[in-house]
Amino acid sequence: MDAWAKHLANGREKAAERPRKARAVGEEASMRELLVILAKLGLKNAQDVRLLSSLAYTAIRLDKDSEIAEAVRSATKLHADRTRGKSGHGEGAPDPLAFAAVLVECSKRADEPQKKTIVEFCTAYQPGSPVLQHIVPCCRLQKCHDSSNVKLFLKLRRGAGLSDRDASILEDVVIGIAVASGGEQLHGQAPRGAMERRAQDLLKELGEDSVPNAES
Repeated sequence: MDAWAKHLANGREKAAERPRKARAVGEEASMRELLVILAKLGLKNAQDVRLLSSLAYTAIRLDKDSEIAEAVRSATKLHADRTRGKSGHGEGAPDPLAFAAVLVECSKRADEPQKKTIVEFCTAYQPGSPVLQHIVPCCRLQKCHDSSNVKLFLKLRRGAGLSDRDASILEDVVIGIAVASGGEQLHGQAPRGAMERRAQDLLKELGEDSVPNAES
């Protein structure tokens, strides 16, 4: 009887193990499928962001040690020092202060018409003005693949007294001076970054290289 009881117990244990193994295999397949889907969504979203960024911002590649890049870094740090630990400081984002620093730096290299445009803007919109927060939603640096360069992303919003014509003229002044100082205005969608390329390579290794709207 003891031998039968042991035999039956072993049979029940083995029967109980089989569904667990099946579930484990099923869960592993589902997890793989989920990770592949997430990777493809990530690649598509990254591609969309690169495309939309080219439409939303003016992008200028600068030497990371250039005076304009240094002016943006200094202004951003100044804003951080002023607002650190001060909830409700009321100074808004650092972008307007960074843009003001860009204009001050550009004014040192501007010709008379360019300087006139800069002075008129700075006179109309004083530092700390809430209107300036509306007009300058973006003025910040981003690292480049080449560590010796950075990208300056700039966006001026029309309205609040700044006409489309005046905004375009001011943007052209900044771009012109930045380019004349060794920068380069970037056009179109940026290329894939290192993480995107690595994710695409891993998907190919898994035989899952089909990504919606992926670049060739």
